[in-house]
Amino acid sequence: VYRTLSYLDAPGRKVWLLGTAHISEVSVREVRQIAQSVRPDFVFLELCEQRLAEIQEQMEAASRERQQGDDSDNLSRICGEVLKGRIPALDRIFGALLEAQQAALSKIFQLEPGGEFVAALEAAQSTGAQIVCGDRPIDETVKRLHEAFGEDWWSLLTSFEGESLTAILGHSGSPDLREGADRLRDR
Repeated sequence: VYRTLSYLDAPGRKVWLLGTAHISEVSVREVRQIAQSVRPDFVFLELCEQRLAEIQEQMEAASRERQQGDDSDNLSRICGEVLKGRIPALDRIFGALLEAQQAALSKIFQLEPGGEFVAALEAAQSTGAQIVCGDRPIDETVKRLHEAFGEDWWSLLTSFEGESLTAILGHSGSPDLREGADRLRDR
């Protein structure tokens, strides 16, 4: 049973819409299961064209690294991205902090941020489905986040809808981030 799946059956169209979390193994598994069983003509991703290209580039780099046995550090890649200068410096730093947070959580808890996007892209490639992007440009999103949080950007990294990360993950000495991510996804 998929708790975050909506289905629409309209004349000539069947639409499966799956809600996901960016650091959830359950989301990755559900994306793969649904794509395999449905074999869609189109895969809609909540990504802009720029982020899609970045994820595809990361997938290719990861494939090359696996072939070459290279275990490059994510932080080096993030620093390189910051230095590219595609957006204003503060927005790059803010965006890099958000990405670094996800990268750190990924490394500590063996999770793959954006794994559901990778799973959907792999499914689209294997079935020949067309990819449809449906998000505003990432630069605009980062700018809006920066403006919304202003001086209090740290709360973006440490709380979710008024709950602290500790409350979401539980108070144990060894939080289960996988379970917490899935609790957030199911909200």
